[in-house]
Amino acid sequence: MKSALSEDEVLDFAARFLTIKGFRILACGANQGGLFRFRTNAGRQKAPDLVAFLDPLLLVCEGKIRSSDLFRKSILRESDYECMLGLARSQKQQIKLEDEAQRVLRGLGLAPPNVISIKVGLIGGTPFASLTILPPPNEVLFLEIDPSMNITVHSDSEGCIPA
Repeated sequence: MKSALSEDEVLDFAARFLTIKGFRILACGANQGGLFRFRTNAGRQKAPDLVAFLDPLLLVCEGKIRSSDLFRKSILRESDYECMLGLARSQKQQIKLEDEAQRVLRGLGLAPPNVISIKVGLIGGTPFASLTILPPPNEVLFLEIDPSMNITVHSDSEGCIPA
């Protein structure tokens, strides 16, 4: 069954949701290019699909139409889930993204905070409920878009997304 949404539409909808919650979108789009690139555990460069900032939080996300595709890996590549989990656990890569966030914020005419906290997330256009491979709740946020175009945030034990 073909989804009614494209990946860019899933990301755009998530970006609008985050904007309403007070975030500033710094990068958005499938294959958005070189902004906020980081090195995965497998050693390849990856640019996230969506990056949003709400002082002092930098939310770095990957998104897919089907949530299960975020967990799909190939012989040569890690899954998006593995990439995001690796970023959540890599101080070195987080420092690189913090530096880039400060540069981008200054470019927008904003005074960046001295310390930026990084949170990673996965955005899916189908339910995450059927998935069995989930990280500890404090490591990865899950943003789920339902058929009614509502967004549910899962695993937000730290209260990253304002109510």
